[in-house]
Amino acid sequence: MPIYLHKKQNKLNPKPRTFTFPNRILCLREDLRKTYGKALTDFVQPIQEYDLCRTYGKVNRAATQGFKRQLWPQLCLVKGIQLQAKFNRRYFLNCKCNYYRTCYLTRSEKQTLSYGSSETTRKAPCFSTTDFYDYGHAAHVPLISESFLQWFIGFFEADGHFSCYTQKNVSGKVTTQRLKISISQKEKKIIETIAYTFGFGNVSSFQRNDVTYWRWTVESKKNVERIAYLFSGNLILPKQQIQFLNWIEQGQKKGMFKAPFNKNKLWLAKVGFDNAWLSGFIDGEGCFYAHFRLPKAERNQLKNSNYKTLLPPYKLDQKFTLTQANICNEDLVLKQISTLFKSEASLSYFKNKLTPTTYVRIELTCLNSQELLINYVNRYKLRTSKYICFRRWWRVYLRRKNGVHLSEKGFKRLYRLVKSINVARMENS
Repeated sequence: MPIYLHKKQNKLNPKPRTFTFPNRILCLREDLRKTYGKALTDFVQPIQEYDLCRTYGKVNRAATQGFKRQLWPQLCLVKGIQLQAKFNRRYFLNCKCNYYRTCYLTRSEKQTLSYGSSETTRKAPCFSTTDFYDYGHAAHVPLISESFLQWFIGFFEADGHFSCYTQKNVSGKVTTQRLKISISQKEKKIIETIAYTFGFGNVSSFQRNDVTYWRWTVESKKNVERIAYLFSGNLILPKQQIQFLNWIEQGQKKGMFKAPFNKNKLWLAKVGFDNAWLSGFIDGEGCFYAHFRLPKAERNQLKNSNYKTLLPPYKLDQKFTLTQANICNEDLVLKQISTLFKSEASLSYFKNKLTPTTYVRIELTCLNSQELLINYVNRYKLRTSKYICFRRWWRVYLRRKNGVHLSEKGFKRLYRLVKSINVARMENS
């Protein structure tokens, strides 16, 4: 039996026009029946009428305010089925404009509705965000994109940590233990963006070595359980996986993280060019580096106008580095990243003078590896001020690739560009 969608009647044409849903939607009903059971069988009422012009006007006005929304009118009936079956606050009918906010469809739902069953048309995603959308997503904020969630996981694994602290009363006795997560950065804007996007958590500042840092902290029971749905099964670094499981065990002793939360999820997330995890990790731990290898005496002469005499001895070093503390075999993850960018350079290990911890670092120096990096960052853009440093670093790469830096005029511009990269790098470090 065909399914019809009636448009709002027009005064000049009292007979409403009819729209038929594609056959792929009808074929999908059997899959939805298995998921939603009797609620789908009982849903036979026609979809409400809507005004197409007012709908697009609403979406366009929302887009100008910074919210990217996609309107799928042909999916309104299926969204209505999910509305009646799940009774979720995120699926609702906007009566003022008379259309379903189908922007809350996840990417996997859109692909399933467009192309059929996911088992036959595409591979399962390595990052599982379904539980977070169902149980952890705040109802008062717009739908968070999967790309942002993947970026945040990588960013958190670089600079964030799980912790458990004891809360004491006035007399100094320990009353309870509380769980929290926190992430700290020099850049205030990115911390505020994270807090605004998730819709919970506290933003605070603190001083360290006369430098102001900003911190996003989540410590209320409700919000801690929310964010745990995002990290479960999606962490990549071994040390963060161990820290997360220990953190969950501490919470379960207090009666937290009950069903449907599953702490035994397999760690299926992987580093790749098809997700934004590496973009977030670069925002936290990456470094774009460019430098002239010159003797100090000759380097001071760069202030003069006679650049031509300095062309033969100088050598430009341009590279990208990722550094991580090697606590629980994190060098295996960095090795995967190095292989991903087709780098033949071996990992370097070193120790900090202040701590006995061993650190591991990868360096991308060849043009082929740097081209893969540039293509990836252009697809999944960096979200911190490090993106400015990347753009300048990219310009140095183009000058190297095209040989522009070999001329006298090109060398002058390249020197100023390299200097600006180092200034931006010192501000971000």
